[in-house]
Amino acid sequence: MRITFHDALSQAQCLEIPEGRIIRPLIQTTACQWSGKWREALARQVLTPAPDANSVKWKRWALDNGDLAYTGVKAERVELAIADDLAFLAAHPVRQSSRKAAGDE
Repeated sequence: MRITFHDALSQAQCLEIPEGRIIRPLIQTTACQWSGKWREALARQVLTPAPDANSVKWKRWALDNGDLAYTGVKAERVELAIADDLAFLAAHPVRQSSRKAAGDE
C-alpha cells in the first residue's frame, strides 16, 4: 500500500497536480529499497522470541513457504529460534484464569 501511495503521489507531484502539493515532496525511493527494508524487518521479526504458539506457527510457515529466502537469515538459525521458542513456551505454560464472572457460581 505504501509503495502504491508513494507512486501515485510522486506522479501527481511530477505532473504538478494541485493535490500533489498538499504533501511535501517525497524522497525518491525505489521498490528495491522498500523490499530491502521489508526483508530486514521480516528477518528481525522471525528472530524475535515468540510470545505464543501462534507466533511459532507463523515462523514455521514463513520458513516452509520460502518467505525468508532473501533475508540473509539461514534456515538453521530460524530452526534454532523456533526450538528456543518452543522450549520457553513449554517451560512457561499459559495460566488459565480461575476467576468467574459475578453470578456464575
